[in-house]
Amino acid sequence: MTRGETIAVVGVGVALLGVVIAGWADTRAGFATMRTDMGDIRGEIRSVRGEIGGLRRDVKQDIGDLRAEVKQDIGELRVELKQDIGDLRVELKQDIGELRAELKQDIGELRDELKQDIGELRVDVRGLDEGLGELNVRLVAVEVHTGVVARRSTRDELPMEDDAQ
Repeated sequence: MTRGETIAVVGVGVALLGVVIAGWADTRAGFATMRTDMGDIRGEIRSVRGEIGGLRRDVKQDIGDLRAEVKQDIGELRVELKQDIGDLRVELKQDIGELRAELKQDIGELRDELKQDIGELRVDVRGLDEGLGELNVRLVAVEVHTGVVARRSTRDELPMEDDAQ
């Protein structure tokens, strides 16, 4: 190789080395930018994790508050329910008392009606007894007059309602 060629090769090598050094500087600048971006991303991740933790605490607090409200509402509903049950018991006792009074009155009226019906039946039975007594007297008179002694009829000899049809 001649001296000119060697200088040319060295010149190309130096130029190439300059390009490599310039590229390496750009690469290092790119790595630095990537490190900065990764740091920013890590910061955002930490921020999001912090927000998630805050949201979890808020949700737990809200759940606790809701539990307390529900317990209070249940307590109030129990008190109202007990009051309503007490009121219904009082009303039920009053209604039962009124129904008992009405039933006693109805029973008294029915008893009076039955007594009246029994009295009427007794009058009717007395009338039948008197009628039978009169028939007996007539029967005895017929027996005395005719000399034929009357006898009682058996059931078979009596006309039945079914026979009349």
